[in-house]
Amino acid sequence: MSDISSELSSLVKTFRLTNTNIIHKTPEWILIAVVLLSVLTMKISLLQESLQKLTSELFISTLLKEFHIQSEDLSNLKNIFKCHNN
Repeated sequence: MSDISSELSSLVKTFRLTNTNIIHKTPEWILIAVVLLSVLTMKISLLQESLQKLTSELFISTLLKEFHIQSEDLSNLKNIFKCHNN
């Protein structure tokens, strides 16, 4: 966690979060966390390795299915963040 906390904090600070736009249910926050962690894999190779482990891939796959999201959608979100950070 200490390896990614500063990068995660920096990423979250780029959002314009207020008390009215951060209201989500727990499953939605889990999905948001997966998206943010996926974005950070572009900067943190150790995190990328962790998310490529079978247990992580199964968890993410199951979560995406629950929300009716394709893995390509997750890749597209990563690309959007990548474009904004260049």
